[in-house]
Amino acid sequence: MYQKNLDQGCILVYPLASRHSNEKIVLGRDSESLPYLYFWIICLLVMGRVFMVQTKNLSFHFVRKMENLAIILVQDETATGTVLNQMEMSLPAADLTLKELIALRVLKEVEVYNKKQPKHFQGLVQPTEAERTLNGFKLKPKTLIDAEKQVYVALEAFTKNSFFVLVNNKQISSLEEVIPASDLTTVSFVKLTPLVGG
Repeated sequence: MYQKNLDQGCILVYPLASRHSNEKIVLGRDSESLPYLYFWIICLLVMGRVFMVQTKNLSFHFVRKMENLAIILVQDETATGTVLNQMEMSLPAADLTLKELIALRVLKEVEVYNKKQPKHFQGLVQPTEAERTLNGFKLKPKTLIDAEKQVYVALEAFTKNSFFVLVNNKQISSLEEVIPASDLTTVSFVKLTPLVGG
């Protein structure tokens, strides 16, 4: 710890081990105290450089993690191609299966609704006790949706051809089919029959 004394033109340095005692080192303008002054200046400079390097490394690591994310467009369409609902999803910039994509979509929709509790739920699967309206599915106040059940209903519905999925206008026929995740990816869900559960 140090304290500047501007009146006397010197710096008072208190060693950490004895900062509660009267022991102190006076760094003034005389030749004997100059080595101490240089020592503390060097310490401060080194500490500053270490802090800058750590900060740069942290920023670089954060940017690299952001670069590894892809933002895809997910939308619901009618059988005639009319877009009913759109949202963006941030996913790891790596290939994933359709099964994983469906699960991630449903989990995100349920998480957002359960956290914010908006008036309407706009998701792939209609909750069991929800009322269908023009703005989405309306539930009773403070009702939480079961994400696990919704994922199960969605995956089961796909196997029964209750809806199909288009990735960049190409139909995906299997839950295990790999989908490239990039900023150019558009995923369309086309429901043929209502999906209810959860």
